[in-house]
Amino acid sequence: MIIHQWNRLPNLIAFVALILFWMGQSYSYATTTLTYSGTSFSEAVSNDGAINNASPITITLSEDTFTGINGDDFRAAGKVYFVNLPAGLTGSVIRTSDTTVEVSLAGHATAHATADDTSTVQLVFLDVPFVNSTAQDVTNSTQSLSIDFNDSTLYAYEGFDYSAGVFSLGTGGSGWSGGWTNLGGASNRFGINASGLTYGSLLTSGRSSYAMQVGANLSIRRDTTTTIGGNGNIHWFSVLMTKNGNAGDGVCYFGLKSGTTALCGAQQTPSSSLWSAKTSTGYTASELSGWSKTIAPGTSLVLMKVDCLSGSGTTVSIWVNPSDYSNEAALGDAHITITHTTRNTYDGITCNATTTSLNAVSFDEIRMGDSLPAVTPYDPNAPGLLLSSSAMNLMENGGSGAVDVSLISAPATDVVIDLTSDATTVATVSPLQMTFTSANWHVPQSATIAAVNNTLLDNRIANVTLSVNDALSDTVYDAVSDSGISVTVQNNDVLQVAPETNTASISDGSTGSLRFKLLAQPTEDTTVTVSLAAVPQPRTTVKVVLVGNSYSQGFYPEFQAIVGADPSLSLIIGNAMNGGKSLKQHYDNRLSAYYTSGSLDAILDAEVWDFIVFQDLSYGPTIYGSISDFRQAAKDMTAFVGQEMTNTVNDNPNCKIMYYLTPANYPDDAKITLSYTVEKMQKELRDNYFAAANDSLSAGTVIPAGNAFERAYTQSGYANLTLHALPDTSHQNAAGKYLTAAVFFMKLYERDLVTNTYVPLGLTQEETDYLKSVAAEIVKLGSASANNSDFSIVGTTEFTFTTSNWDQWQTVQIAAASGAAGRLSSARLCFSGDQLTLPAQVTLSAAAASTPLETWRQTHFGTTDNSGNSANGADPDGDGIANFLEYALGGDPMLAQTSILPIVSLSGNELSISFRRECSEITYVIETSETLVDGSWTPYVTNSGSVGSTVVVSISSVNPRLFVRLRVSD
Repeated sequence: MIIHQWNRLPNLIAFVALILFWMGQSYSYATTTLTYSGTSFSEAVSNDGAINNASPITITLSEDTFTGINGDDFRAAGKVYFVNLPAGLTGSVIRTSDTTVEVSLAGHATAHATADDTSTVQLVFLDVPFVNSTAQDVTNSTQSLSIDFNDSTLYAYEGFDYSAGVFSLGTGGSGWSGGWTNLGGASNRFGINASGLTYGSLLTSGRSSYAMQVGANLSIRRDTTTTIGGNGNIHWFSVLMTKNGNAGDGVCYFGLKSGTTALCGAQQTPSSSLWSAKTSTGYTASELSGWSKTIAPGTSLVLMKVDCLSGSGTTVSIWVNPSDYSNEAALGDAHITITHTTRNTYDGITCNATTTSLNAVSFDEIRMGDSLPAVTPYDPNAPGLLLSSSAMNLMENGGSGAVDVSLISAPATDVVIDLTSDATTVATVSPLQMTFTSANWHVPQSATIAAVNNTLLDNRIANVTLSVNDALSDTVYDAVSDSGISVTVQNNDVLQVAPETNTASISDGSTGSLRFKLLAQPTEDTTVTVSLAAVPQPRTTVKVVLVGNSYSQGFYPEFQAIVGADPSLSLIIGNAMNGGKSLKQHYDNRLSAYYTSGSLDAILDAEVWDFIVFQDLSYGPTIYGSISDFRQAAKDMTAFVGQEMTNTVNDNPNCKIMYYLTPANYPDDAKITLSYTVEKMQKELRDNYFAAANDSLSAGTVIPAGNAFERAYTQSGYANLTLHALPDTSHQNAAGKYLTAAVFFMKLYERDLVTNTYVPLGLTQEETDYLKSVAAEIVKLGSASANNSDFSIVGTTEFTFTTSNWDQWQTVQIAAASGAAGRLSSARLCFSGDQLTLPAQVTLSAAAASTPLETWRQTHFGTTDNSGNSANGADPDGDGIANFLEYALGGDPMLAQTSILPIVSLSGNELSISFRRECSEITYVIETSETLVDGSWTPYVTNSGSVGSTVVVSISSVNPRLFVRLRVSD
């Protein structure tokens, strides 16, 4: 075995690492490293899912520099990506210098309780950000990050859960230093309504308070347990307020107070339709320009954010009836902004009504907390279902997932939940029913959702519904709305021709037939063309230049190892690999010292190369990259290589240009979504690589490693065999590198790996054999470049499969020329079509035409073999007559009978023998002897009579004793 590597990278076959040798020189390299100033984020004090980015994480690069310019967002440019980032958050990685970037998180996490804390966020650098390195060679190019969320805290709550009637300034609610007190005037100025206020879809509980005395300025206050504000603290308040608008009523408001003084808040004027700021001395107010303060009578939701500055001063932001109160960002600009330059502490709240009517204003659901979610009105005891997930993505071939289900509040009696799937041909759910009791209502029960396999080519949707079974459940749960889980089942089928056999033998000079059909149902009519191709002679030496990035750098040591396991093979690799570089960048730098081995033109001049293999960025020929740059670079590279291969240094016009089709990203990658699936990304890669090959006038020269990944992931029995370097989700792991190398080996050497003994470190023999079989299925050794004259297709070569007959057999007729078996001829039968996902081929071989005796054996024994019961000397029917004699005399070897034996008769001095002469290629000899002694038999007549008739031979003799016999031979 000869391996020569034309570069300075380590020869892994010899296990030489760390020190790289070339031209008599040695080099050692310092480690390229990313250093992080921190690895954790924390939630902002607003407690609304936003992240505190006051001190973003700074990442410093050593021994290399970053690409791009300052201000570039590496995440937006596809140079890095995040894994497991909580929903609602978006990451950015901003270049701040040649060697530093800053990481921050924007948006509002949808789930941001303490229970949602995570340490599984991954920041992954691709090759692109680095000028001279590949991601796999950079320490900490993949880094785990954590996010610390805060629970929303409701400091004080007043739901007015007292008996209906006179208020009596009760002490209900929680988080207050005492009961309600008057700010002046008589007592008993408020009452309790029988029911609470309602607003939109907010859930409320209890009752509400209302101003009940006529002709007075009614005002009550509530003190908090501690002084509010100071030191940069932020607090939120909310209240539901209804002003009835009776004639003569004055201003009603809700706001902050200090001692007995109302300081600031929101108020409604007597017309009951105008809102404005309530301020006292020292406060200034501004209102949102263009905000319509006219609000129809009814309940309004008032939200107040109190931002107490760490030095002095306060900003109070007030929203009235926001359309979306799911998080602070959704609120929009504050309707009213009130400021004070020095005051930044408060001690409670105040409610006020100037009224001449009995029920001028009502208040309900007064809340104080540390965040907007804490003060959004809800009923903590309202019945409902709690699901761990509302969406699921499953692979069709055996994919399943679990959703935990529990109740939000304790029921008095059992609650039964029915689970149904609206498309059981897409996904099923189990169990179909869950029962929660007053004891286990909070303990999650698991529902398993399983994908259903089929032969369709598209992704499918199912909706799993969880509904309360009213007849079997606590009545308080009757009003609970159904909960749903959206299930997307990712397709695993491929549109591929399935021949009935992978090999076929056709008798010399005869015609044979072969049946085939499709593996999956096409979405429209599909035409399959059948053609013949010559079987190439396997190579023993391959000289190949790899023009690529880390994807080529990753697999080629495995390629060397495969070749190294066979001492009859040799390999020379030209290293034109540079991490993170696109094909366009390779072309633009073709004349510069872009590689460890020098320039591309120098590498091409160094050998008489068999192959030049081009590879783009892993996402380059997709919607995430630049397809046009890739296609143009392919054309430019082809023209450049064509010139180099015909120059005076190494004239090699037969060098072939090939394209390394890389795999799509793993389903967990940030680029993969419900709409942009792994299959879609792989299809884009496949389409554009084949298109580039056609553009470059080198059609059919794609090395389909990506197809092999796609097939391996959808094969049954190996669902847990991962090919990607998780959590990287784009590069290959050991198994992926071996599969890529196996595809390269079969494609370039044009031979299989059946006898190859190399097993990669970390893989079992079984896994290695499986990957070999996938590579063999994809490559289908042979090309459609030349016909073999010993075989021809008889009749039609185009077959149309429809959406209804796709699984019905079609038959193609193939003829073998006379003498083909003598020439040991073989060929490939190739199936192709524009819509086919994977190629299919059948190996043809010519067999010598069957002899009459073999045909006879086939008829009676089902085999042409001269062995066992079908052997010439065997007697399977036990009648004493060997098979060969049965054949010669027209007998049945499976039916005991002696009537076929020759009959001898004597008439006077004439001895006669009669027998059936059945076969033309058999020699029938009548022999005579007077003594029966060995050597005394002499031929009398040969092949007497005609074939297919009964022959009678008469012998006249004067000897008193004469013996006669029939001898047959082939």
